[in-house]
Amino acid sequence: MNVSLKKLIDSGKAIHACPELLGGLLIPREPAEIIGGDGFDVWNNVAKVITIRTKT
Repeated sequence: MNVSLKKLIDSGKAIHACPELLGGLLIPREPAEIIGGDGFDVWNNVAKVITIRTKT
């Protein structure tokens, strides 16, 4: 474990955070898949993310 991170945890200053929730995504959410590459390709507008619609 990173020494700086361990110090934050040991001192009680570290917090748990979920980047998906911080970005405004809901729980639960429908699954998604990257088509045509990887995450870097999505950022570079080469690939796209599609939502996989499911019925409950």
